[in-house]
Amino acid sequence: MPTLRQYRRQMYLLEPGAVGRTEAIASLPAGGLTMTVSALATGSVVAGKFIDKWLLRSDAAAAERIRICSNFAAATGTLTHAGAIYADLTATNENVEIIEYEPYILDAAINRALWRARRRHRVIIPTIQGVDRYFLGDLTWIDEPSDIDAVKLSTSPVLTRNRHFEDWNTISAAGIFLPDHFTLTGAAATMARESTIVQSGQYSLAVIRAGTDGVLAQTIPGPGSGLLWNGVSLDSLRSRDVTVVLVARSANANSVRARIDDGVAASNTSYHTGNSTWQELSVRLTLAVTATQCIISARVEVNETAYIDELYAVYGTLDDVMRREKYPEEDIDYHFEQGGSTLALVLNKAYARGQRIIVESWRRYQEPTATLAADGDSNDAPINLIAHGGLAELYYALAADTGFEKSPHWGKYLRHEQRFQSLMGSHMTTEQADWGLPFLGRTLGPTVRRI
Repeated sequence: MPTLRQYRRQMYLLEPGAVGRTEAIASLPAGGLTMTVSALATGSVVAGKFIDKWLLRSDAAAAERIRICSNFAAATGTLTHAGAIYADLTATNENVEIIEYEPYILDAAINRALWRARRRHRVIIPTIQGVDRYFLGDLTWIDEPSDIDAVKLSTSPVLTRNRHFEDWNTISAAGIFLPDHFTLTGAAATMARESTIVQSGQYSLAVIRAGTDGVLAQTIPGPGSGLLWNGVSLDSLRSRDVTVVLVARSANANSVRARIDDGVAASNTSYHTGNSTWQELSVRLTLAVTATQCIISARVEVNETAYIDELYAVYGTLDDVMRREKYPEEDIDYHFEQGGSTLALVLNKAYARGQRIIVESWRRYQEPTATLAADGDSNDAPINLIAHGGLAELYYALAADTGFEKSPHWGKYLRHEQRFQSLMGSHMTTEQADWGLPFLGRTLGPTVRRI
């Protein structure tokens, strides 16, 4: 999970001496206008080597972050600046980035590379009885038909998305990773991605209750507030059995349980026993003939940090086949209809309820509500991918100012762009793909467009 500073520092390593360098700060002497870097105490180096370079303390507070070097003493490795004095003179385990370009330009290049980066993503759509047209408006990352690579059908009866909490494609304005398709309510309740306390897979979700109940909820995707409505009441989930399943860990009895709510009645599972082990809790509800919704939730009702590894709904009664979820998948034929801003997926035929359509698409890595701005902001995109992409964006911008192909930066742009496309190809290639960026005689997958 690289941070903005790690992406930037990797750029220095990939272009040694040309973009910047990272060095440990030995001390920040009294007065707040100098810093000592032992690695630079080499002697016989003129002051001009570092004068006018940007000094970035990305491990320090924002007010201490950026200065410009105004003098350099090679005998002691002392960098002087003429800006506001440093208030924080503690340099323990702190580094300085000595940069050729304004840090804002590098950060903007990194964000541009993140915007361009893609990887393969799978999302499910529960089948709707007698329907062959599915609108994709809630799949906000799909802008056009070329963003979809394949559509498949599975007989899995799981009705909800992100069952195992492995999809985290949004970052809040506060820099917090949010699980796809779930919302958390409750005054002072918070949640966080957890990678250590996990039952299966890579992540679980930590829900922290403080004051009032924390409720993590998902509505079954599809029309009719989760009822998979097609206009015919008997074709929907009304009068049908739906089971909610929760796999959770809690240290408190009478705290954690799951609920399914159809707008008329609600059923709760038993509580977790509170012995700090992973437990499965489930309950089945026959939805009312007048049901108005189908919402599942996990509830934390005692102040604690509870962990959730699975939360999902299945059509019918839970069994071991559903727990394993090893259902075959088959490619199905499809085409698109486009009207206004809405893209509709049209299948070759309608399928019965209790199955699911799998849409495989090219999706960006985490999409922050704002671009990575703080040095500690993080993203799941691979560090070398984004570092090469950031360098390509940097040199493209520099070349644009000096004549593109005629620019001394053009060759570096091409080198890093080619490497970025190659790395993207390794993420995006499928067994069926026979197209993409030819690189050193190999086809590596679809090319990422520059827009």
